[in-house]
Amino acid sequence: MTTPGSHRDAYASSYHRMFFQNRAAGRPLRECPSNDGHNVDAIDGLVIPAVVLLGGAARPEGEALLEAQQSVRVTRSSPRVEGYVAELS
Repeated sequence: MTTPGSHRDAYASSYHRMFFQNRAAGRPLRECPSNDGHNVDAIDGLVIPAVVLLGGAARPEGEALLEAQQSVRVTRSSPRVEGYVAELS
């Protein structure tokens, strides 16, 4: 995505843009997830947690739920999305 002419996608979600902007500014990975108060608390935030829940289906529900909620924090800062993860479990 940083090589000119190699990435022709015209759109990247807000959480992607903010994450990489923070990373380019030299922030540690743990500090890169962010929230603009508008576009980050969105339904696409449930995609990764849904996969994590499916992968943890054989484990106790509480463990799988915690891991799925933590997976939200990898790319975005959204307690609101984390709260909806419980609805998927």
